[in-house]
Amino acid sequence: MKPPIDEAAWRPWVAHVAEALGVEAGVSPNQVHRMTSRVAAAWQRAMAPVAAYLWGLAVATHPDRDPAELAEDIIALLPES
Repeated sequence: MKPPIDEAAWRPWVAHVAEALGVEAGVSPNQVHRMTSRVAAAWQRAMAPVAAYLWGLAVATHPDRDPAELAEDIIALLPES
């Protein structure tokens, strides 16, 4: 697994884009990378951004749920290796 990205270096850009879109960031880039890495490794690399999109929809639809739990729900649906 790759080392975590430099969260502090990416935070300003993520905050800028979220503000421009009128949304809250909700999850960190490291959380996104961890979940999409699992999807890419266990399923298909091309499905990683699709999983990230679906995760974003789930986070927005279920603001009462922990984004990490929703990511684990996605990971639980991956085919077993």
